[in-house]
Amino acid sequence: MGSLRASAQAHELPPHEISDFAGTPGLGHLATESVAVNRNQSSRVPVIDSSLVVALALQDARALAVQALLRTWIAGDVELHAPALLPYEVASGLTQAVAAGKLMADRVGPAWQSAMDIPLTYHLLGAAGEAAVAIARRLERQSAYDAAYLALALALRSEVWTFDKKLAHNAGNLGYPVRLVESAA
Repeated sequence: MGSLRASAQAHELPPHEISDFAGTPGLGHLATESVAVNRNQSSRVPVIDSSLVVALALQDARALAVQALLRTWIAGDVELHAPALLPYEVASGLTQAVAAGKLMADRVGPAWQSAMDIPLTYHLLGAAGEAAVAIARRLERQSAYDAAYLALALALRSEVWTFDKKLAHNAGNLGYPVRLVESAA
């Protein structure tokens, strides 16, 4: 599927490219076995987990690490990727921050905008839903949110970049391409 830029704008999604990664040959096979990833390519097309975007939006102690990564990637003209579900996860993270008193309601707009300003290419799950379910079950999860990031990384022969230690540990132990981002926090 080609770019859906105009469609994304019409539906209030970020005006970044949206594509379908469902047609990737062999994705189902890759999702059930350890994956050998070309590390040179993986550093060129990172899959960005929502934990990085939420940290940046909230300007929490981890935001400096995200800013440094983004500066490096953008300066190197690196394409950044995420599943199309990322904006929903960011909205959920901001909602949780407001409910916990970590973000004032009048700061949600600027926080949201800073998250949506990241130049990401969003990918629809499409037919790769079956692979995401297989990955989620292999991780012993009851939801497929994290698995969608891993399925995309497999499709792009890339890695998921995350602050989520549990995801990095569990997925990494199963051979999935994931990189834990360390921060000073």
